[in-house]
Amino acid sequence: DCSWIEVNANLQLPVPLTPDLNTYAGAGLNVARVKVGIDGLGSDYSASNTEVGVNILGGLRFNAAAFTPFVEASLTLGGGEQFAIRAGILLGGGR
Repeated sequence: DCSWIEVNANLQLPVPLTPDLNTYAGAGLNVARVKVGIDGLGSDYSASNTEVGVNILGGLRFNAAAFTPFVEASLTLGGGEQFAIRAGILLGGGR
């Protein structure tokens, strides 16, 4: 039995490189927790670990009429220790 949970809180600030691109950079905190349990052989074993790390991120938003597509890359140092690339759509109009 294994479980993983991760919580990220980031702050993003605009970094205007050109008038046509909505770029941003940011940083934040990452809290990652893993728990492992082994049942059987007459005894149960479980262990867990929680670590805190720092996120560094940057991205690009594309303005559209009713939604805002985006791409973002982030690096977590400590905590979950990972590199991630995300893409998605922010609802509510281009801002």
